[in-house]
Amino acid sequence: MKIIWLLLALFLTALTVGGVMSVAAHGDPVELVIVIVLGVGAVGCWRRVGAGRPVQGDERRPWGR
Repeated sequence: MKIIWLLLALFLTALTVGGVMSVAAHGDPVELVIVIVLGVGAVGCWRRVGAGRPVQGDERRPWGR
């Protein structure tokens, strides 16, 4: 399931970057709202994936004891 969240996060991030470039070129307020929604979705997906989050509570690892 984590791979699906990762792919969705990458997809939404790419759409957000493209949207920011489009808003910078045209400045349409409706596009700005869409880009903000895409950005919030991308951040939520990255949090769901847990990129960069340290593993806690794993007793099998010697450094976690």
